[in-house]
Amino acid sequence: MPRLIIVAVVSLLFVMLLYLSTLFSGLSETSLDALFLLRGSRTPSPALAIIGIDDKSLQQLGSWPFSRAVHADLLRQLSESQVVGLDILFSESAGDDKVFNAALDKGAKVILAVAHGYSNHLRKPAPGLINYAGVGHIETLLGSKGVVRKVQLVQDDGLAALSVVMLKSTGRSAAVADIAVPQIINYYGPEFSFSYYSYVDVLRGKYPPEFFKDKFVLVGAEALGLGDVHVTPFVQRHPMPGVEIQATIINNLLDNSFIRSPWLLSPAVTLLFFCMALFYWPVASEKKNLFINLTSCVVLLLVSYGLFQQHIFLEPLRPIIFLFAVYLLHLVLQGIGITRELMSEIAALDRRLAHGLRALYTNVPSQLQLKPKNSKETHLLTGGLRRHLLHMHHGIQGLELQNRFIHHLLQEEVAPLILWELDDGKVVLANAKFKEFWQAQEQETGLPDLPEFLKFLSEHQLSGATAGAIPAQPVTELEERWSIDINLYFNHRLHYFQVKMHHVDEPFSSFSGVLVNIADITEVRELERMKSDLIGTVSHELRLPLTTILGYSEMLSEMLDSEQGEFAQEICSQATRLNSLIENFLDIAKIENNRNQVRKLPLNLVIVLEDSINAVTPAATTKDIHVHLDAPQKVGPIFGDEPLLLQAIINLLDNAIKFSPAHTEVQIQMFEDVDQMVVTITDEGPGIAEEDRALIFKKFNRGSGEHSVDGFGLGLNLVQQVIAGHGGTIRVERQNADTIGTTFSIFLPKPVEPFVE
Repeated sequence: MPRLIIVAVVSLLFVMLLYLSTLFSGLSETSLDALFLLRGSRTPSPALAIIGIDDKSLQQLGSWPFSRAVHADLLRQLSESQVVGLDILFSESAGDDKVFNAALDKGAKVILAVAHGYSNHLRKPAPGLINYAGVGHIETLLGSKGVVRKVQLVQDDGLAALSVVMLKSTGRSAAVADIAVPQIINYYGPEFSFSYYSYVDVLRGKYPPEFFKDKFVLVGAEALGLGDVHVTPFVQRHPMPGVEIQATIINNLLDNSFIRSPWLLSPAVTLLFFCMALFYWPVASEKKNLFINLTSCVVLLLVSYGLFQQHIFLEPLRPIIFLFAVYLLHLVLQGIGITRELMSEIAALDRRLAHGLRALYTNVPSQLQLKPKNSKETHLLTGGLRRHLLHMHHGIQGLELQNRFIHHLLQEEVAPLILWELDDGKVVLANAKFKEFWQAQEQETGLPDLPEFLKFLSEHQLSGATAGAIPAQPVTELEERWSIDINLYFNHRLHYFQVKMHHVDEPFSSFSGVLVNIADITEVRELERMKSDLIGTVSHELRLPLTTILGYSEMLSEMLDSEQGEFAQEICSQATRLNSLIENFLDIAKIENNRNQVRKLPLNLVIVLEDSINAVTPAATTKDIHVHLDAPQKVGPIFGDEPLLLQAIINLLDNAIKFSPAHTEVQIQMFEDVDQMVVTITDEGPGIAEEDRALIFKKFNRGSGEHSVDGFGLGLNLVQQVIAGHGGTIRVERQNADTIGTTFSIFLPKPVEPFVE
């Protein structure tokens, strides 16, 4: 806003200087002269004739002035003319005035010239001359450099110009809007553009009187020595005789071709440029501004030239000077603003640089301290730009040090890493470990692009619930980190690798990519296998004695009464509980180690829910808990392992019944979404605390307030393993903050292709 105010104020002052002061007054006349020269000559009217008193006439008739008798003889030769204008002053009496007066009384109408002298005294015709048709002044207005550009057809004292009086003597009137206003003379060309006839030739009858019939005839000085010459815009070698200027004025009156100059036209164009400076330049680019300004100037010049052809003068120089002067001011102010912003940005960058170095290094090396180390650098710090360059130099050194550290870390210390550009899938960076990994697979030379690497992963991916999955379109769906497990032969033995991939988005540089980290998990896998084998072996070895204990305890509980029977019943109950623990251990271990792979067969999820309800009905009946199923009659099939899903649903229902008080209800709802099946199981139990929800699916975790109920905390872990093996998810949430109850929500994906029986 301050910049606009400055531009507006300075522009208005400059407009006043252009149009109200005399400093630039010559610009208008310069423009007018240039337009005359560009337009060139025009053909004057053939109704005008000039009889010039030339050097030939002076040689043959003697020195100037000629006698009144000679002029009388000339008038007799012009008796057929329509009107004769004598551009000669006859202000003093002469001895032959009677002869001249007699000639004025006969033939054509004669208009005599008058003019003001140096003392502003009007020099009129001599008192003895009375038979002329009228008088008119022959004065013109001088512009800059003595150039005749205007004429006042009627002066302030009412005296009309010679041309006006000659026109009126023929019964015509001047078709000028305001005849008292000075008119711009519309010249027809340089000197001698009109038809000239020598005075002596006309006098001696070379041209008969009928040659000048019905013509406007002007008689005046042509020879340079007579001094009646003037400078015009068309001057080439010599000034133009005054009589020809009078002929030009008469011709302008005859064809109404004076140059009109509407005074508002040029200021209106300047106002348009002023509006551009205020409202267009600040929002447009400088390239567009320069183009618009140059185009405006060219258009203005062309319009000025076109209007001049129609006798209208649009002054172009002052608007153009205003345009470029104000545009220069605009550039200066914009440069000052840019400099201020640049210095502010430099200061901000310096602060960020210093902060970045402090954040990057635990202790900033002394070589990177942003302070002068000698007097020379102290001198450099006196300039903002030089100081910033010094800071940038230190910052670059810091980045180079960091880059070398990261390069060493990536190449020597970390696992295989590779980075692709997301748009085209081309490799951006890859460390030496990845190159070694890729070449060990006997792949083609070079590094793989992203689609090729994804194909490689799909060929070596482990199957099973814990192996992970490759997205259908990973290039566009890598919004979060995901990982898969692969196995392949590496250094002549089977290795297991975990491939982690995530999207890298750097807004500052507009970079978007995909980063992959490959970790060798062979030892972890072998430890898991050993753990599973150990669990399986121990569990198998425990089953035989446990079965024996369970069998004998059941027999004893039936055979014994009273207190001994209760002891046997407790032994049977604990043996059953221990057997359930072993079974859950084995199921989880098998799923985790892919020995019990999830079979993908078509199944009806409604039937699975109904079978699970039947399995828990005895336990629900014991506590008078009603299990209600809300499901559609017919749903589409999904692919999955029916026994595993059935076991998972039973575990959830068993927990719901176990933790719900008597005389309550457990609700099962199922609905089909666009791309998944959703099952919710809601009970009216005490609910699960928010801090326990993220831990309940871990092994041996039973929450913080539920230890009064029997269990080992393995059931929900088994449920999560089964759901994950089907590519689904499970979520738990409390009904709300004010009520009791827990809801487990299961989301199972529907098949991509429809099932065909």
